[in-house]
Amino acid sequence: MTVTATEDIWKTLSRGTAGEHEKLDTSLSALPLHTRAGTAAFITAMAAAVPSVELALCAAAAGTPLTRWAARGRADTLPDAPAKSVEIDGEAAGWGAAYVLEGSRLGGRLLHRRYALLAEQPFFRDATLPSMWAPFLNDLREADQRLCDRDGMLAGALTAFRAFTEAIEPS
Repeated sequence: MTVTATEDIWKTLSRGTAGEHEKLDTSLSALPLHTRAGTAAFITAMAAAVPSVELALCAAAAGTPLTRWAARGRADTLPDAPAKSVEIDGEAAGWGAAYVLEGSRLGGRLLHRRYALLAEQPFFRDATLPSMWAPFLNDLREADQRLCDRDGMLAGALTAFRAFTEAIEPS
């Protein structure tokens, strides 16, 4: 994919991750989230992906403005699961991973409203709080201007999306 510096970084990441995002959405749509079994499968998948991506994000964020977003972790709301190895290499890739994690919060808000069984889960504890998407995008844009590494941001976002998809569809 050609990364152009003239379009908004949000659009670049959205366009560049569209295929992985679609795979994830397709995998999620196969889960019967209106049932206890579907809810359990969803939470198990999140327990396999979220802590691993968050841990990698924290390592990439150390000593950078990204730390603010890395601190918004949700791993403590999930059951323990075996850690998967996720490599987020550098601050730019960390911003890409944070884009996916913050985007998952938006998706979580929709799921929280639609599925009562999911709404009961601690993982969705912030679904009723004001969205942090707009402040996140402002920080992402500033990081884009400072780092000038859209390829790195895209690589981090793709890595995070793949970690989520692999957790739902283990090989």
